[in-house]
Amino acid sequence: MSLKVYFEDGRGNAMDEDGLEPVQMEVDEEANLNGSNNKEIHRGDFVKDMFSYYVYERGLTAGKAASIMNILRRTGYNLLKDDQDIIVGRLEGKNDDSRDEKLTERRGKKAILNEDHKKHLEETFDENPSATVDQAIDSLTSHFEGLEVGKKIVHNLMVNECALSFKKAYFYPAERNSNEKIQQRFE
Repeated sequence: MSLKVYFEDGRGNAMDEDGLEPVQMEVDEEANLNGSNNKEIHRGDFVKDMFSYYVYERGLTAGKAASIMNILRRTGYNLLKDDQDIIVGRLEGKNDDSRDEKLTERRGKKAILNEDHKKHLEETFDENPSATVDQAIDSLTSHFEGLEVGKKIVHNLMVNECALSFKKAYFYPAERNSNEKIQQRFE
């Protein structure tokens, strides 16, 4: 397969390097490219953009556009409803936020520990790298009044946010490695 460069010949016609016109093709957009009839749920901006193109530019129904995009019909109607709600909200002045801001909104329970707590833990572990989670909890509760946190929350913050690692300490009796015990193992 060779690379062909096309350019305009000055009269509005496309020509290649050899002076030949390009071959025109019609693309069947409704063709099922992967050959399967199963419906798959696709997520992403490309699917939303193509769905919007089929509905608003081509004038197709949400069900027909979903069929072409190979997504579930109900998903197509949900995409249309969400898009319509955004448009109506903007027209009525209720929501001026874009889709991106709506998607990045943090949901769920607010985090108990914030950047101040993270900074305090990092300073604490810089001074004493062998500190335990219990010592970290004591340090946090003494430094920040009214703070009540559990071991799991502090441990997750230390591992995920502060990039600290933990080693489990194993304690053995001193006699275990004595010369007499080692000699007994070999006898």
